[in-house]
Amino acid sequence: MTGSPTVMIVCADFASSGARRLSPPLYRCYIANIGIKMLSRPEREVADARLRSLVPGGKWFGDRRYARKMQRSAEDKRRSDEQLLAAVAARNRLLLNVGSSDNVLQGWVNLDIAPGEGILPMDATRPWPFRDGSAAAVNSEHLIEHLSRDQALTFLTEAFRVLEPSGSVRISTPDLEGLVQAYLARDPSALTTHVSHGYSALTFGDMVNNYFYNWDHLRIWDFETLSRVLAGVGFEDVQHASFNSSKHSVLDGIDMHDPGSLATMILCVDARKPSGS
Repeated sequence: MTGSPTVMIVCADFASSGARRLSPPLYRCYIANIGIKMLSRPEREVADARLRSLVPGGKWFGDRRYARKMQRSAEDKRRSDEQLLAAVAARNRLLLNVGSSDNVLQGWVNLDIAPGEGILPMDATRPWPFRDGSAAAVNSEHLIEHLSRDQALTFLTEAFRVLEPSGSVRISTPDLEGLVQAYLARDPSALTTHVSHGYSALTFGDMVNNYFYNWDHLRIWDFETLSRVLAGVGFEDVQHASFNSSKHSVLDGIDMHDPGSLATMILCVDARKPSGS
């Protein structure tokens, strides 16, 4: 390929990349040196790391025409998603499932930074494309642990803004207090169950560190801290809820990450926007 532009295609399965998980698994092309960029900078970094791990020091070369076809397909999908998102944003009483990954809730607008089938693109850490007071409820299951504290504050502030008066929000995330209690209790069944869910852990320390550092986690919350941040944003009636159970009918029974016997390690928090807001 001497003298011709290098086309490097990385068919990367991002299904295990935490907050940037794509579902169904999407295979994207990373094309270098011909001025075509189909991936965001973070995605390119993931692709680079995956390539280096699979083929140390190697390169993958692909067909230039195929690369351009994939680029057109990606651009068409992006335009279609943007048009659909604009149409959805014009509605009222929306049900927003933010950071959905592949957990699509029927009847909800499913949103994720990595869109897929039935999932529209949105970065929850930037201003949301919805009008003030246009949503009846916001659900976010296992997203906030992927955000820094400042990003989480932006996310919750935007959720408060788009909710209608008396609208409700539900946040589910690993529970710092529950993890500490599990570490101290050292119940062998908890470690066994954790491993049975597909995780690698030889000790309770491994188990706790999985929650802190794996899957692109940035921060693990407890109820005290999360409830203070929610109240600071303006929410009221902040309650420690249980998995798949909420006093708000619109939020009851919608959880999809079933922790099984590890439910004490998962924090579910419901809150409400004041009626006069």
